[in-house]
Amino acid sequence: MDKEIRNSIEKGESLANSFVKGNFGEDNLPVNFPLTPREIVEEYLSYKKIDADQEFLYLKKRILRKRNILIKSVSAAATIAILLSIALFTDVFSDKDKIEYSFYESIKPGTRNAILILNDSTVIDLNNQNDSILEDIALIAYKDSSSLIFASNEQVGAEDTSFETGFNEIVVPRGGEYSFKLPDGTKVFLNSESSLRFPSRFSNLDRIVYVKGEAVFDVTHDSSRPFIVNAGDVDVKVLGTIFNVRAYENENRTVVTLSEGSVRILRSGQVLGEIEPDQQIVVSGDEFEVKNVNSEAYIIWKEGVFRFDEEPLSTVLAQIGRWYDCSFDIEEELKNKKYSGIINKYDSIEEFVSVLKTTGEFEIIFNKDMHIRINSANNK
Repeated sequence: MDKEIRNSIEKGESLANSFVKGNFGEDNLPVNFPLTPREIVEEYLSYKKIDADQEFLYLKKRILRKRNILIKSVSAAATIAILLSIALFTDVFSDKDKIEYSFYESIKPGTRNAILILNDSTVIDLNNQNDSILEDIALIAYKDSSSLIFASNEQVGAEDTSFETGFNEIVVPRGGEYSFKLPDGTKVFLNSESSLRFPSRFSNLDRIVYVKGEAVFDVTHDSSRPFIVNAGDVDVKVLGTIFNVRAYENENRTVVTLSEGSVRILRSGQVLGEIEPDQQIVVSGDEFEVKNVNSEAYIIWKEGVFRFDEEPLSTVLAQIGRWYDCSFDIEEELKNKKYSGIINKYDSIEEFVSVLKTTGEFEIIFNKDMHIRINSANNK
């Protein structure tokens, strides 16, 4: 039947003649069926120039959604034709539904995706590389089964207290994520729309890297060389620990969440304090706040799950937008309302939108520019 439907669409034939009269005849239509075969034929003429493949997939999906409203008084073949006619010629081709369907079809979950920019400005696409990526004078990079591993080609002598070395950078776009190990063995998990600058080798005084966006660090312990993550004017100083740093430029704040160990937070060289596991510090301008949190909620994204604990809707949608590479416009009064929930990162974005719909709190509008507008349902 799928093949017949597709062929009929491609040929521009009357689906009414092919599937309504052909399967059970005009006289057998249900009494209250909304369209006669003639009306179906006339309605269909305006859709002759449709994209056959696109509309066929869309049609199948809508028919499956209607499987719970089958008309039991007619044969299976008649039911298929009725559903086909109802779906194709009534609400299926409404502009609103087609925009929503196009959105779901075009927006996909993120993938493992990054580029490496070497200190000589060479750009390497990390998605199209074999096990051995590079071997130069200062740096070696190769892949294991799950991540990229960097190693230094140079040894740092005990007398080496200062040196000049170029910085490399890993950049993860919207709709991407990437994990790797630095030359000291520290594991880094970069989230969407994020980057990390790091040297080809660390000195024997410290290990400093520069982050934009969001990253989880699992730092290799080294009591002689503190590990320092710079995020704008905020430095996170540790010896060995697991923590998350979120410092997106458009959020105008730096959030550090500690899972294990201890970290010291500095701003423009001044110590703000230290935090313990399951604590978080939020630095915004000249102000900062330390609070107790469930740290798992802030690092579990690297395991394929988004978890939100009393997060503002604007923050939730920003994270979802970065991962699916899409945009949300939010009514002002909703931005700071807080929500909790767990979302599988690799599900279709349709699953996430369905969750929003089930709350009954939102009016969701799909725009032709592939933006979603979120309004309060109370204002309808």
